Amino acid sequence: MRRDQLTYDVGRRRTVGPAGVNPRLFVLLIIVLALAAALVAWTAGSGSSPSSTTPDHGTRPVAAPPSPTSSTPSPTPPPALTGSDAEQAIRAPEGSKTAVVRFVAAWLDRVPKIRRAELQQTATSGLAEELMLTSQENIPKATAKGPPRLEDASEYSVQFTQRLSDGMRIRVYLVADPQSRYGWTATSVEQA
Repeated sequence: MRRDQLTYDVGRRRTVGPAGVNPRLFVLLIIVLALAAALVAWTAGSGSSPSSTTPDHGTRPVAAPPSPTSSTPSPTPPPALTGSDAEQAIRAPEGSKTAVVRFVAAWLDRVPKIRRAELQQTATSGLAEELMLTSQENIPKATAKGPPRLEDASEYSVQFTQRLSDGMRIRVYLVADPQSRYGWTATSVEQA
């Protein structure tokens, strides 16, 4: 009985190598394995130590052995770090301290006419109006005790605390205001 030839059987029959593998594919596999073995041998002979290779066959630098340490402390201190916010002293921007001193004096003034004029020069209009609505009984009967203490400052805002003669402490927030008399204007005041 004769078998009909199908279109894919036309032509010469392909020969099959060992274990049913195409001989060209087998030769190509041998060449790839030989190149891989040569690459491994070359890498091993180029001076890499086994401790410098990672399991994923990548390499990393080998750490230098630790240098001997001396039991006596170094006579020179380590160099100071620069640029750290922690090391930079906070400084009050120019005019802000004068503005807070004038504001506190105005806030504590019990004479309505003077209080209004001074608050209008040292506080935002909203804060000045709010403070003018405060009844006389709620204005502390005190004066500023010592200079204001700078709490925080940036180019555009500043915060001071002020101790009063009656023991109370207040916190005053100011913002930069180039058009104001002192260059800074109080935006709020609260008990600290």
